[in-house]
Amino acid sequence: MTNNRFKLEALFSDNMVLPVGKAFRIGGQGPIGATVSVNVNNQVQTTTVDKQGQWVCQLAPVNDSR
Repeated sequence: MTNNRFKLEALFSDNMVLPVGKAFRIGGQGPIGATVSVNVNNQVQTTTVDKQGQWVCQLAPVNDSR
């Protein structure tokens, strides 16, 4: 990645539905060496952008709260 901006993988968008009861990953691109924190349903995962400008966080299953 040639700039200092973060970007989510194209799969992710506003108001998307996350899988219920299944582990999933969220990833994207960012400045090399930057720290990324993902917070989903009070579950926080932190990672570092790799030398190719990529980052991935693995999240545990989210329960349906209905």
